[in-house]
Amino acid sequence: MITNLRKENETLRENINKINENFQDIMALYEVVSNQINPFIGISKITAASMEKMEKLEYETTNLRKKLDELQRDIIILADIYLRQHDIDIDGVIDDILAEDEISKVISGEDSNG
Repeated sequence: MITNLRKENETLRENINKINENFQDIMALYEVVSNQINPFIGISKITAASMEKMEKLEYETTNLRKKLDELQRDIIILADIYLRQHDIDIDGVIDDILAEDEISKVISGEDSNG
């Protein structure tokens, strides 16, 4: 009878330990979820990290836009210098290309007026 009581006691201890472990797992999960969703709790570490990443991306995007604008201005300046040095009339080149395009349309039978 004492042996049976000891076995039952041991079984109850094991069950209580399992329940305790499950309860701790549930509490840990609850904390993770509540920190991300509950508006009454301060910004969670995950949300703060996400916000920091977004701010960094915005900063990098702004810098890239500025650099792109600077590159476009530099290309325009360099192209203008090159065209002047080689005495190239870019408007004349564009007009020639457009005229050639119109001539090829007429030859192929396409009419731009309808």
